[in-house]
Amino acid sequence: MGLGQSKNMLINIRRNKFETNKTERRKKFRSWSSLPAKDGNFNELWSFSNGGKRIHNNSLRSSKFSNFTMDDEVKRLERRHQLFKRIWQNNFSAPVNENLTAGGAKVLEIGCGPGTWTIEMAKSYQLSTFTGVDMIPLFPQEKIPENAKFLQANVLNGLPFLDDTFDFVYMGLLVTAFTITEWEKVIPELVRVTKQGGWIEFMESDFQYYNEGPTTARLTNSCMYADTVLLSLRVQLILIILDFSKAIFT
Repeated sequence: MGLGQSKNMLINIRRNKFETNKTERRKKFRSWSSLPAKDGNFNELWSFSNGGKRIHNNSLRSSKFSNFTMDDEVKRLERRHQLFKRIWQNNFSAPVNENLTAGGAKVLEIGCGPGTWTIEMAKSYQLSTFTGVDMIPLFPQEKIPENAKFLQANVLNGLPFLDDTFDFVYMGLLVTAFTITEWEKVIPELVRVTKQGGWIEFMESDFQYYNEGPTTARLTNSCMYADTVLLSLRVQLILIILDFSKAIFT
């Protein structure tokens, strides 16, 4: 079995002092409405199988992620989180530890899933506040740290936050969750909610395996076309980030 490397991309937000003024930029703030059932009951988003497992309701049929078993998905995402935490020996790579420790920092996780990263960070940095958002509410509704909260939102529809809200924005393993056109909407939205001098971190895995055995090598070769497409997507994403960074830094 081979190992895929993981890589982090960081953006430090330093806007031109002559950019659009605050009043005009606040016009970009988008109205937001969540996706709960008509009576607001969270459980109506889910149906229950004979085994007692919650399965996502067809009320989100348009989502790519509909009709999965919630319990299995939560376990998978939690295992994945622990794997990458062990690889990096930390939950982040951005130089924000001092700011988080001092307190008063606001942190946002996009695509938080079951909220494992957000909750761990909230427990580690109790003087700062942490918010996790996801389009599907896999995150817990109770028994979470007082300095953590979760919201259901889709970044493509606009985040429910004013400009310059967060000191640190984190997004992990979502490179293939959006098309190139969608990424061109996502990145400016992340920049919009990040404070000047704040950080945005993208944590993604490499599409190439290393130290692979013969079985994994055959699997990799059989998926060569798919890997090429994914690599092309990753390269295009990097170019979008570089172009957008150049636009806001100059």
